[in-house]
Amino acid sequence: MRLNRLSKARREALALGYRSNFEKTFADLLKRNKLKAEYEPDKLKFIQPEQKRTYCPDWKIRKGVYIETKGRFTG
Repeated sequence: MRLNRLSKARREALALGYRSNFEKTFADLLKRNKLKAEYEPDKLKFIQPEQKRTYCPDWKIRKGVYIETKGRFTG
């Protein structure tokens, strides 16, 4: 990924450890509302037809409560 082709907002998000500007915006929303959350703290195990896999959700609010932030879907 060439950083010079990314928007300023995306570069800032990446510099803070987020994968997208939407995740950074969501982090700011959590902070403004004084909600404690951890960003991608766990990998969840799952089986995808005959394969063991893991998944890393974006936010852990408390034990067993996760939020996955997604940006714009195109297709």
